Amino acid sequence: GQPLEEYWYDFSLNIWTGPHSFPAALISPYHNGTNDFILFAAGIDGKLWESKASPNAAATYTENGTPLSFVWRTTLVPDNDQLAANQIIQSALGLTLPSTQALTVTAFDDTGDTLGLVSVSGNGDPGSIWNAFNWGAATWGAAITPFRQYELPWPAPLVFKQMAVQINGQSVGGLVIGNFYAKYQILGYVGAQL
Repeated sequence: GQPLEEYWYDFSLNIWTGPHSFPAALISPYHNGTNDFILFAAGIDGKLWESKASPNAAATYTENGTPLSFVWRTTLVPDNDQLAANQIIQSALGLTLPSTQALTVTAFDDTGDTLGLVSVSGNGDPGSIWNAFNWGAATWGAAITPFRQYELPWPAPLVFKQMAVQINGQSVGGLVIGNFYAKYQILGYVGAQL
């Protein structure tokens, strides 16, 4: 009916983000040099939470002790304005993907049916944690992962009239999701779902 949902407006990018999952009933700016927020949750008395507007290297991605996850989804790709289905065989996703991160990428048609599902994992050395290794025996911190294109190896061609792509994963520092790229062709027939 009337859920409590938190949305943020980014004045630099001129965009809204949300809904965020915390049931915030009252939010107040907290000017401690980092422009954070203090939140009071609906239905939970006697507790305050701090929410960071800009995460730093020491940021944790938990909420009430539970690791945060995210869902990122595109809008439907535009209709091809022809009485024909589309097909994607090759596609890629622009990412900065930390070495410990794994994402699930799902393609849906315009009715919500799953067209395909793939997993994408980061690679490289996850690095060492300070005070958890002998000095000089390991590199402190993880290597910075560059932004690059990750191929999406779909198990079969994606055939659709309109399609959306969804990414699910755990929230971690250093993750950046960029553009979805696909080579598609207009097929010479009307698809069964049309």
